[in-house]
Amino acid sequence: MSLVLTFELCDHPDPLAILRRGIERVRATPGGDSVVSSSAYKAGPGLAAVDVDVPQDPRIYQAFLFVLLEIDLWERAFLELPSILAPGILFETEPQGVEWWRSSFAIRHRGAGDCEDLATDYAAELVGQGYDAAPALELELERRDGSRAFHVVVMADTGSGELERLDPSADIEARGASLPEEAGSWL
Repeated sequence: MSLVLTFELCDHPDPLAILRRGIERVRATPGGDSVVSSSAYKAGPGLAAVDVDVPQDPRIYQAFLFVLLEIDLWERAFLELPSILAPGILFETEPQGVEWWRSSFAIRHRGAGDCEDLATDYAAELVGQGYDAAPALELELERRDGSRAFHVVVMADTGSGELERLDPSADIEARGASLPEEAGSWL
């Protein structure tokens, strides 16, 4: 069984090249040989999208979180982007069976993101401030049919010397900034 991740990112050639290299790295990992991607297409003004068909495997999801983090690091280095926790960014769940993986730029363009979008952007923001941070996939729910739901958070050392679990999705939802969708954000 597979899932299509639709990456939305700045339409500059560099983030697209980062995504292409990342797809090749993931293909070389255990379980990644079945990863298939589309050509880039226009997703809106200044936005490109690439559909990536992936096996439903948490190792593959985690590997693609690091690819999205690389894209976010580039976008944050070359574009002026406010903090993900600044007012104006909404939490938005996706329709069942849809997975948009939005970069830092795409989140600002769309005005919203879900857990993997917000966590990777926040991790990139923290790395840009000199902290060690990365997105982390958490098992959220095991369903009766054997399928699993995941949530993405940030694991970071923000100066204490110990890893902290940070959840920007929960922070944004707590301030009441969510779209009227089903509560929660599961991959």
